[in-house]
Amino acid sequence: MVIVNAQELWKKYFKLNKISDLDSELIPSIIHARTNIGNEIGEAIGFLFEEIIGMTNFALLSEKNQNLILATNNGSLYYINDLENKLFIFASERYILQRLLIKNKLICL
Repeated sequence: MVIVNAQELWKKYFKLNKISDLDSELIPSIIHARTNIGNEIGEAIGFLFEEIIGMTNFALLSEKNQNLILATNNGSLYYINDLENKLFIFASERYILQRLLIKNKLICL
């Protein structure tokens, strides 16, 4: 993930508490700011994708709802959900999951 306009967004949202120089820090910061003003999580993610420039896939754990949120703005998001073995794996490329299955001799139905 690379957010091309990260510096611009930090300036625009100067009230956000920046902890590091990582562009990925913007994702939870903007989503948190939007949900704090009343947006639903889906609206906040939609707003985020309208604001950022760059291809972005992310996973976010929601403390409030105790959910795992996976999102992409380029459609590159793949997952394996094996309920029998209580296994959930996601990646931004199908190849990564295929290699994982082969290397670990996993069978997913």
